[in-house]
Amino acid sequence: MAESWRRSLAARVDPDRHEAPVVYAPDEIADLRGTHPLATTVPLLKHTLSMDDTIMIVTDTRGHILWCEGDNGVRHSAERVHLTEGSRWSEDVIGTNAMGTALATGKAVTVHSREHLVRTYHGWTCTASPIHDPHSGLLLGVVDVSGPLKTMHPAVVQLVSAAAKLAEHHLQQHFVPQQHVLTLNFLGGPHADLDGRPLALTLRNAEVLTALALHPKGLTAEQLALLLYGERGNPTTVRAELHRLRAQLGGVLLTRPYRLDAVVQGDFLDVRTA
Repeated sequence: MAESWRRSLAARVDPDRHEAPVVYAPDEIADLRGTHPLATTVPLLKHTLSMDDTIMIVTDTRGHILWCEGDNGVRHSAERVHLTEGSRWSEDVIGTNAMGTALATGKAVTVHSREHLVRTYHGWTCTASPIHDPHSGLLLGVVDVSGPLKTMHPAVVQLVSAAAKLAEHHLQQHFVPQQHVLTLNFLGGPHADLDGRPLALTLRNAEVLTALALHPKGLTAEQLALLLYGERGNPTTVRAELHRLRAQLGGVLLTRPYRLDAVVQGDFLDVRTA
């Protein structure tokens, strides 16, 4: 929790800030729901996490609340502090909270009372777990259970984690994975996105991705080390770099050999084929 507070304070979140910002209007939320991959899991999550005096929340990868279901009384209380559809709950916006911290760490977490950075939420207890695309490994959002302090129970984190796994299993059983599109624009600086989601790349990341894009059948760590750094290249260093890249690319970065499971497009590829 201390790490989350440090991240939040580094982002200049004010502990005396009163509420999370509402980013989307109701009509915009309806549009976002319609295209979100977690839409079909919401009935399952609602049924699994239906408990007295709580609400069940599902967010996207940036912490926007897209669904909020559950006890009417708790929902009304939540609306008064913007714990409602359309608001954003990432750590950099509203500080330590279960949804934002689960997104930041990729792990299930409970944030209880004064563990929330913003004092407005000291009367709440919240537990959230990330949900990943079972085919690609990419983060899709989080599921959260929130309620007044009396609803705090150690078993809730196991229940929410199990619900997230059920949602992933549902996606695995009912949906064929779509072909991902990786866009690499490296002429003038390393800029890239995966299915429209911007990636934070270093120059070394860009070098690795360029090599993999130019060798679609794949490369071993030894081959990558030789291509990128010459005879002094260290395969162990390359493997560490690939591990960091996989944190962003998920299942798009395959191993044995290392290769990209996506349609790759980029400015340097256009120049090469011109």
